[in-house]
Amino acid sequence: MKAQSPGAVVRSILAGQLKDQGFFAQGFITAQSFLSVLDEMRISAEIRDRYGASETRSLAAVAFNYSSGPEDMPAWAKKAEDAPSAHSEPRLAIARFARANWYAEINQRLLAAVKATRIEAASLGIELPGVKAWKRLVNSMMPEKALAFRAGLGWIGKNTILIASGSRGESSAVLLGLLLCPIDLDLEESLSRTTTAQSVEALKNDNTEWWNKALKSELGCGSCNRCVDACPTGALGSRGSFFERKKCIQHWTHIDEEPPASMLPFLSGRLYGCDICLEACPYFNLDEAASCNRGALGPAIPARALLDVSESELKNTLRDTTLDRSWISLKALRRNAALSLESIGREKSCGDGQAKENPKNDH
Repeated sequence: MKAQSPGAVVRSILAGQLKDQGFFAQGFITAQSFLSVLDEMRISAEIRDRYGASETRSLAAVAFNYSSGPEDMPAWAKKAEDAPSAHSEPRLAIARFARANWYAEINQRLLAAVKATRIEAASLGIELPGVKAWKRLVNSMMPEKALAFRAGLGWIGKNTILIASGSRGESSAVLLGLLLCPIDLDLEESLSRTTTAQSVEALKNDNTEWWNKALKSELGCGSCNRCVDACPTGALGSRGSFFERKKCIQHWTHIDEEPPASMLPFLSGRLYGCDICLEACPYFNLDEAASCNRGALGPAIPARALLDVSESELKNTLRDTTLDRSWISLKALRRNAALSLESIGREKSCGDGQAKENPKNDH
């Protein structure tokens, strides 16, 4: 029997440690496959240099199955909730994936897996590069979805979300992470996934003729159109054949631009993110046993809590939460709060007018 190479031994150890850290699905690809995806996705040299792509010898991709998150809002939000006018003012909904800082949770679990792998490998006489050489990427500018697909974690659904397939079944309630490994894990170049190049192309090109055929019917969604039918703005097209970002509710919740008038009703009562297409997905299986105490926000925040503080105070308040991201505009979050308050004001005004016209409403 042929002895395993050091790289294969380390891969086996790392795979076990990632499993022990509770990741829903995991997979590995070679440096060649990694760079091939970056080429196909036209990732710039600047981004490659930022993350040390040239030093990567193998890549591990993971999917983490999140829960509904904490039920309670943080203390700073409760203060606004206790204000005299709070009972008549709206709460702003937060998508499940953002109700706690699952990104930081994934990062810490990847770190723990690397540390444990180094210790176990050392006990077998295999010395590995230091922890800092293992680059951990979560919610980065790397094409995490395309790389996770290439690593065999699942398929891309009609809602453009990766639907992960693991030992516990399938779930679209997952967030992704990457581990750029500084050693060759002795992987064979896999040619079994015939639609890899097509899927990567689809991820960079929102409107492709074969998007439905190559990804959905062959890899899992089949004729199901629940997410497509559920999207109230038509962001997924008529058959999930394309994704139009400017029609996506989540896109507008964090962009500091004037939303189209057609989008305004969908931003009222919403702080960040949108779960509509996910909730419609039959694979939206949350892991309610998963917990995260990092950056807890809860399911909703009172609108007043976003407006009664300055932008700098709000930035400090949201530090270390999922909303603490360079591309999430605080002005957009405050705009969402203002829109919601304005909407409530209009409803009250209309209600008062109707009451005056119809005295029976007074009883």
